[in-house]
Amino acid sequence: MTDKVYTQKFTVRNFDVDFKGKLKLEMLLNFLQESAAEHAFALGLSGEELLKKNLAWILSRYHIEIDHYPRKGETIEVKTWPCLIKGIFTLREYEIHTSKSVAAKATSSWMAVDLKKKKPVKIMERLPSFPMYEKRAIDDEFKRLPDFTQSDLELRFPVLKADLDFNRHVNNAVYIKCAVETVPEKVIMNSTLTRIEVNYRNETFYGDWITSRTQKIREGENLRYIHQLIRESDGQEIARLRTKWTDL
Repeated sequence: MTDKVYTQKFTVRNFDVDFKGKLKLEMLLNFLQESAAEHAFALGLSGEELLKKNLAWILSRYHIEIDHYPRKGETIEVKTWPCLIKGIFTLREYEIHTSKSVAAKATSSWMAVDLKKKKPVKIMERLPSFPMYEKRAIDDEFKRLPDFTQSDLELRFPVLKADLDFNRHVNNAVYIKCAVETVPEKVIMNSTLTRIEVNYRNETFYGDWITSRTQKIREGENLRYIHQLIRESDGQEIARLRTKWTDL
């Protein structure tokens, strides 16, 4: 594509696949995250480097579209690149390639936050410049997700030590995992998750409890759900998601 794009290869192992023999969603998210982290390290923008400046990367929005899930034994290539800077946000794009086609693509929006002031900073003022490739994997303006109006199903989850990332915040993939877990079993068994949109709104830490609520918003071949994650200690919404499921 261009030398501004970082490429990393992964092989799908036995423990990376689910009961359908396909790459687990959790592992797909981990592959995206690992590639982004390695690229940030190469650019001198890793979490460790930002911490020296009393800063941290915070994921604000995520949009993932999945054409198909790779299977055990397949080698995939994750391509990722910074795309542009919009105000206090910088966008990072992703594509997952198999030997035949693009299996998945994603776009994400990030902030650099001052850890003492708990406020986002202007990236171009506080961080060194970095190369950008002005191509969107998904052309999303990150508009507000629909309001959550009723709970059709909900579950509670504790925040475990294993859920924490380098900054001791709950890893972004954990929120998606909690949301998907509340989708009815018959949908999980008979449908495929093909789109995920996330708006991360507040942070959680070890010892917190999360209530995951799900609302069905569309019937038919393409089921859609709105998800809301609540921090139980104060009732704050920590994330809102929208998912799309396609019949097998």
